[in-house]
Amino acid sequence: MEVKSSIIRASNYLDERYYPVSHHLFQAILFSAILVMAWISSVQFSHIQIFGYTIPSLCMFKNITTLDCPGCGITRSFVYAVHGHWYEAYLMHLWGIPLATFLVFQVFYRFWRAAGAPTIKINSTMARWFRIFFILSIIIPWALKTIITIAARS
Repeated sequence: MEVKSSIIRASNYLDERYYPVSHHLFQAILFSAILVMAWISSVQFSHIQIFGYTIPSLCMFKNITTLDCPGCGITRSFVYAVHGHWYEAYLMHLWGIPLATFLVFQVFYRFWRAAGAPTIKINSTMARWFRIFFILSIIIPWALKTIITIAARS
């Protein structure tokens, strides 16, 4: 029981309701670490390497079906974008560049929030339309690519 309560107390330091500064600083450091790891990685069309080690494919859908899933290529696209290879990033996945931009924005935003600045409010209608656009922009290109891939195999 003692260990559980100490873990809960430790996790409260990352809860924005209790400790907003440590919450935002932790997120800023986390997003910065993700960007640094992407920056020190090397990327090829088929894989990512970090410190000379190839990161294996973790996509169960692709490992089972040999077809790309809707998110296949987004990590490689993100790494390409962090390295400034915009064309390759776009070819790998449509959302790699926006993801890199979002994480860079998050680093600055979290430091800004840790300094006590107010939160940015987003209209719920606008957020709903963004979610619809996001889902369609992942599903439609994936469906077209899958249809073309299956047709080419036949």
